[in-house]
Amino acid sequence: MRSSYPILAASIACTGGTPGGPGVEVREEATGIQALRPLDPDDAVVTTPEGLVSLRADTMLDPTVAPVVAAARHFQAVVATEGELLAGDGGLLPSPLGPELPGPVTELVSAGTALWLRSDGSWWVHTQNHLFHPMVDGSPLGGALTAGHLDGVPVAWATVPGGLLALADSADGPVVVVRTDVTAEALAGSTEGLWAVADGRLELFDGASWHRVARDVTAVAAHPDAPGAWIATADGPAHVRWIEGRAETVPAPEVSGDWRGCDVGGRLWTLDASGVARRAAAVPVALISGLADGAVLGAPTTVRVDVSHPRVVESVELLVDGRAVALGIDSTGLRAALLDPSALEAGEHEAVVRATWTSDGEPLAFEGTPVRFTAAASGPITWLDNVEPLHRARCAICHDNGTETILADRDAWVANVDRILTEVEAARMPLGGDPLDEATIGVIRTWRDTDFP
Repeated sequence: MRSSYPILAASIACTGGTPGGPGVEVREEATGIQALRPLDPDDAVVTTPEGLVSLRADTMLDPTVAPVVAAARHFQAVVATEGELLAGDGGLLPSPLGPELPGPVTELVSAGTALWLRSDGSWWVHTQNHLFHPMVDGSPLGGALTAGHLDGVPVAWATVPGGLLALADSADGPVVVVRTDVTAEALAGSTEGLWAVADGRLELFDGASWHRVARDVTAVAAHPDAPGAWIATADGPAHVRWIEGRAETVPAPEVSGDWRGCDVGGRLWTLDASGVARRAAAVPVALISGLADGAVLGAPTTVRVDVSHPRVVESVELLVDGRAVALGIDSTGLRAALLDPSALEAGEHEAVVRATWTSDGEPLAFEGTPVRFTAAASGPITWLDNVEPLHRARCAICHDNGTETILADRDAWVANVDRILTEVEAARMPLGGDPLDEATIGVIRTWRDTDFP
């Protein structure tokens, strides 16, 4: 049965494919939409005055006019309304799981072969043709839960009082405790790992380590098979990606309306009084890694350039002080260049990436955020000129006194240099601050390799 919402089908047609430029948003005037929930891979279910409608196919799924509260793709479409659990493809019928649950379903999460359903305030899981009510330390799961991956295996990330768990997609599968010192209010999984918000702080777990990303975050949305996450912050909405050990954030002031989740393309679905929108992150995004803003370049350093949506981009340049630097392809597949401070004048310099592409026949260009760095004066890297200023700026606040490892002078640094390099290379230090970039680590390494001048 077809619906009478052809504009919805038109809106899906114009959102398909790769966005044409930065800040692309899709908005169609589709009045009468009362509720919306994304449905993988790139569909959504909406409540209209006629009933439940599939946006992608412009097809009536069920004539019941009831607000959709959750939707997931679990071998077939599974849709929860305020009073019923429905399932099917091409049309929806009452699900046999509905009568087995204690109340209406308010959330649905598909993780691997498991379907997680929140009912009566706690989570149930349907897997291996059985419905289970998982318990952790004798209590049901009642916190935030999202789909993701751990070591390449589909998992459900779940919050418990004081911690975070990774649950395999079987009722008796392994439970991996990934944190015991925080209770997260919001979770979202992406290809980078798990994004968690606790007390306004956004952190990323990449499967091995936790990384601080942003502050004053109130919401996060992502898709387990897409890169990046959408975040709501005190400064407004933004899209964040984790690249080469660093968070790269692109403001998204055009995002408005109520967030309804992300599709497999990482696009954010929103709904407000004027209609439905599905927004992509600004593209292309050109990012520099290996060289942080404010770095001191004391040794030859490999600088990499990462461009989102590489199939859209036609050309990429790395400019240092406005002059193009030759780019090659490194072992990771990224464009890369070797910056040698001896080839630059001592003092401050600026690096920026420029990308070009074509949208609707119109040539467009994008420049990334400039990275300002200082080329050290030619000559040896020394304690007085290079390493001591680094210590004062990034280390002295903790390691001049009051800690187990005191690094207050040159002799202490010489005695501990290998341990220092291990800690900063693993981004475990500086504690509570941004990791040192490769150029700054190179200063320490060169100082050691030249016998500590």
